Amino acid sequence: MQACQKTAAPGIPLRAAFADDTPRPAEHLGNFVIRLRPAGYFRTASVNQDGNVRGNVCHLFNDGTSNKLILENVTTKNDDTNWYAIRTLLNFEEHKKTGYSIWSVDDDSDKDGKVIHVWGGEYDNKPSRAFAFERQSNGTYIIRDRTVEKETEKKDIKYLAIESNGEDQDNNKICHKSKSIPWELELIGYDMKKNDVTVSSLDWITYSSYVDGPCWMKYVDDNKFLDELSIPGTHDSGTCSVDNDTEPQSSQVKCQQDYIPTQLLEGIRYFDIRLGKGDDPGIDHGDYYLLKKDAYFMHLSDVIGYFKTFLNENPTEALIMLVSRGNDEATDESVTTAFAKVLDDNPKLFYTSSRIPTLHEVRGKIVLLRRFRLAGNSVSGHTWGLDLTEWDDKIKAHSDSATMCLVQDARGFEAAGKQATKSPIAPRYTPRTSTNSREPTSSAGSIMH
Repeated sequence: MQACQKTAAPGIPLRAAFADDTPRPAEHLGNFVIRLRPAGYFRTASVNQDGNVRGNVCHLFNDGTSNKLILENVTTKNDDTNWYAIRTLLNFEEHKKTGYSIWSVDDDSDKDGKVIHVWGGEYDNKPSRAFAFERQSNGTYIIRDRTVEKETEKKDIKYLAIESNGEDQDNNKICHKSKSIPWELELIGYDMKKNDVTVSSLDWITYSSYVDGPCWMKYVDDNKFLDELSIPGTHDSGTCSVDNDTEPQSSQVKCQQDYIPTQLLEGIRYFDIRLGKGDDPGIDHGDYYLLKKDAYFMHLSDVIGYFKTFLNENPTEALIMLVSRGNDEATDESVTTAFAKVLDDNPKLFYTSSRIPTLHEVRGKIVLLRRFRLAGNSVSGHTWGLDLTEWDDKIKAHSDSATMCLVQDARGFEAAGKQATKSPIAPRYTPRTSTNSREPTSSAGSIMH
């Protein structure tokens, strides 16, 4: 499947519209886990106190743990519109509802300005708990509720909106109004059962508002060297779900809200993968091992599987994989041995030269950045990528910013409660040579926590 194909109609790939043997997107948004934000806003739709108290108001928030929503299709056979109940999920996990999860208009009212809050129980056919999503030509959505059953007048329809338009601020309440606003929808996952089902690129470009997420590199010149690009990435990638960790509000280990397959669709191309013990090493953050969506431990083979699936669907893209020894349970020899097997099993998947490549050279491939020392019998017979084992020493030795390559290390979009008017990015510098041969220097890009 070619990524981000031309469409026969909004969101419908050209071949899929006419051929019976090609992949097709899901028929509707039911069972998808989504994230919502007003168009152009940074903050997302969340719930006050993360939905653990009945009647908590839905609002915009910068760093809440209740911004993942699941849509349950509640359409009846007599409907000509798809209607959905919106449920709030707990703590990023995608398979746990909050204690009070179903979105409902306050007092089940059709009055303008009534807030949306969460309530307990299952969908009970109340019009105030059913929402329709109408996709616009620019990929945004107009969302309405069903409190006005008979549309005798256009002005009677109530749309999902916010209390203070133009205010990208925490606690801006979500309400319904006679005047609509556009919403951006992000496709995060599928189903909330304990399985490892992920969103396909085809589903993403059909329903997500960010259609270029899976394929933004196709717009970049082939001749660009990777260290000439600003490449979005994640620190301690895969730490959405962590074994024996606290809840996200107090966690010192979780670094993202989304699992790796979703990060790929969102446009992330740099991944910080830290290996622990085992022939198929577990992925860790220090002493903590990471979990997949199905609550089983994540291993190196899982990560490689995610990358292979994504690159098969999106051959214009290139991934950068920083591999390091994550804790003392792993040794340089155990990591070398494990990764040598990955290279043997996937001889064409990796770019392992010590020279910084052009994008053309690595489309459809994974660029290996190595931050572990080579040891053991598996060293010979392989090339091992760009050597970053002395990363920290190089940073200390080269303090002259004129010889450095900027890495943007974004640890938070902004201070809580303030408007998004200033860049939060704190510069960090890593060494860079000035030769035309593009010998190994650093990993350039925006490394997002």
